[in-house]
Amino acid sequence: PDSFNSGVLVVSPSPRIFRHLLDEAAHVKSYDGSDQGFLNTVFSRWWSLSAAHRLPFKYNVPQTLPMYFRPAWDSLQRDGLAILHFAGDDSMKPWSFSGVVP
Repeated sequence: PDSFNSGVLVVSPSPRIFRHLLDEAAHVKSYDGSDQGFLNTVFSRWWSLSAAHRLPFKYNVPQTLPMYFRPAWDSLQRDGLAILHFAGDDSMKPWSFSGVVP
């Protein structure tokens, strides 16, 4: 894993981490111009932390999942999907998405 998706993110930083984020914001450039690039740069070793620090997949399911990995989509339909994430450019957002999500 090289980066995490910040489309759905729950953050409750300690005062120390909050100060660190503010300090880093003064000089760290986001590789993609977004919060996601900034956070992945600052927390580059996120994957080494316990999985308890990550939301389960059902809380950040990409809208394209049924088109690319139907078994996972079917499993989420059965077990519970919490958040469908419309990632991508504006053409992929709910207000302009022209595809079909079953």
